[in-house]
Amino acid sequence: MQVIIEINGRQALPVRSIPLLTDWHTHSPDQLAKNLAGDCEFRPSFGELTAYILQPDGSTVAINKRWWASWVVRKLQAISDAIEATQVSHETGSQQWRRESLKQLPAGVFVWRDEFESAHASEYGDDSLRARSEDFNPSIYALDFNPQPDPEIAPQYLVLEGFVLLAGDMNRGCVQAQRTALLPTGEGQASTNADVPKVEPADPERRLALLRELGGRAIYCNGDWAFRGISKLVASEKAQGSSRSDEKTIRADLKEAAQNELDEKRAGYFSGLGQR
Repeated sequence: MQVIIEINGRQALPVRSIPLLTDWHTHSPDQLAKNLAGDCEFRPSFGELTAYILQPDGSTVAINKRWWASWVVRKLQAISDAIEATQVSHETGSQQWRRESLKQLPAGVFVWRDEFESAHASEYGDDSLRARSEDFNPSIYALDFNPQPDPEIAPQYLVLEGFVLLAGDMNRGCVQAQRTALLPTGEGQASTNADVPKVEPADPERRLALLRELGGRAIYCNGDWAFRGISKLVASEKAQGSSRSDEKTIRADLKEAAQNELDEKRAGYFSGLGQR
């Protein structure tokens, strides 16, 4: 899976690809989120690393470190706590964590490759403090920009969600990319776009919020979810031209968002008042 993308002539890495670069040996989603939130006590070289979001007009906007701390870090901690409380074994819990944590990193968000590589080399390279340890193994930290992860945990559509791949350039080992929301369809673009797979990103949380705005409800009963007012939501999504507007897909999105919300509330309850 080629994970290097090109944005405005500069190479970048989707944040969801970063745990895969060392086959999950460094920068699991929670570690990465903490670094992007400015918590770099154990990885000081990443203190200046900043993530950006690609806007539909092609511009890029830096993401505030406070946002990572308030939303992503806490959500990942809640998921970790919930898994730890219910896991059958450490290994089953680890696999569940990999499946659930990667998709919590935001879609359409990236870091610049040169900035990440510079921080990574300072932290894990041959001249780093870590390299002075006798048991230092550089192969563990080598970056692989064409990783082959378990497709059940990290399928390509998930890793590259939020981007549309427009053109390949094997000499540079990257693909040009832009935000899914604005795939050019103007004059001279149609034949190019016809060959580009459009992957509309799943957005369960937005759909659940919209269901409630339309007067609907998510109801948890006997271990399953039921949804009131879903017909209005389906009609709204179809009116917006969503390619994921069939009722079955919408129900699946609503169930995922509602369950995540419930798990987070449960985790917050059991973590004690000091964690809220």
